[in-house]
Amino acid sequence: MLVSSPEAELQIDPHVPGLVAQIVDRCGLVPDAYPIQVSPWLVDRDERANRLIEYLIDGSRKIPIIVLSVAENQEDEFSPRLDAGVLAKACAGLARVAVLPARFSWALTEEFGKRLSVFGGAARWYLPGFSAESDPYGGHRLILRESIEADPDGCANRIRWLAAQESLRNNKLDEEVLAFASIKSASLRIQQQTLLEQDASETVRLDAALNRIEFLEAEAERWKEWEQTLSDEHSAAEERAQVAEAQLQASAYRIQQLQDQLKADGREPDTSIETPVSWAEFADWCDTNLVGRVALTPKARRAVKNPEFDDPSLAARCLIWLANRGRNWKLGGGVGSIGDAEVEPGYWNSHCGSDAFDVTWQGRDYVVDWHIKSGGNTRDPRRCLRIYYFWDDISRQFVIAEMPAHRVTSAS
Repeated sequence: MLVSSPEAELQIDPHVPGLVAQIVDRCGLVPDAYPIQVSPWLVDRDERANRLIEYLIDGSRKIPIIVLSVAENQEDEFSPRLDAGVLAKACAGLARVAVLPARFSWALTEEFGKRLSVFGGAARWYLPGFSAESDPYGGHRLILRESIEADPDGCANRIRWLAAQESLRNNKLDEEVLAFASIKSASLRIQQQTLLEQDASETVRLDAALNRIEFLEAEAERWKEWEQTLSDEHSAAEERAQVAEAQLQASAYRIQQLQDQLKADGREPDTSIETPVSWAEFADWCDTNLVGRVALTPKARRAVKNPEFDDPSLAARCLIWLANRGRNWKLGGGVGSIGDAEVEPGYWNSHCGSDAFDVTWQGRDYVVDWHIKSGGNTRDPRRCLRIYYFWDDISRQFVIAEMPAHRVTSAS
């Protein structure tokens, strides 16, 4: 779209052109396993809730899904705070819009946990590549109900811009999208070839050649400008990453400072924490109560959904031990040793020995060489506990690589 305006920055609401909307409505477009729609997808029965879940985690999905949840107290269960019809039409081909009534939101919560679900009138943006192990802060943005109620137009506009920006980011030029320069260059080349075949005069052929050379020179200049733009964007991204890492470290220091203040006041952290009674709530419990001190890798998060070990409360108490005594020992410089320390009666912290293994966490490689384990030689998965973990110096927290089952290796 070309626009002539004296404004330095044109203030517009991104919207799919009407022609594209007509093609979608009358002819249909199918970028993946699901056709594009100009109307929202209403989740009105269990079957559709399950289909939504399947589509969210479908690895072949190419465009984002915007799920608009409806609050329980909403009079019409299919009327979210944002206008789903307008949003679906504006984003047709860029993103899909789904309306999720309150009575079906439990399905997403049960499948993905509260950290990745959407309910209570909020809206969530699910990018392609989403899974139950995704980072909730990794682009799958949540817009709270309070934000929507305070500024519905602003939130709708923000979603439109997200859809437009994601389309530009994901669709590769000359692959998913044909560049104008490529088409014009091919046209000029064909024109030259046609003139040659028609035995056109040298003057005509020379004019065509000069025209193509002029275009290619201008295109080369544009590519130089584009290269500089990419370089500037890369530098800005590196700067943002450095700022984010500094903020993460500052948050870790702040958590430790607050813990030290509690101890100075004669209070022990986590004494009032209620441990989970079922594995279904374990990952959310960890995210809520141990944030900044103990984290779960995606593999550990999958494993704690429904394991055979039958005491989630005991496993939670072991993580609390890591979050407090283990972390304090690590931050105190490791004076003494917590090796072979009793974590709970009959459960010990010890070195992995030959069972140590390597993992990758947030782009870095680590050696997992410590674990908390149950005593005795039992391998009954209902009573045998193993919590394999490592220390992350960047975030100053323990990271659980695998749990709660014994890891099968050649050594074991």
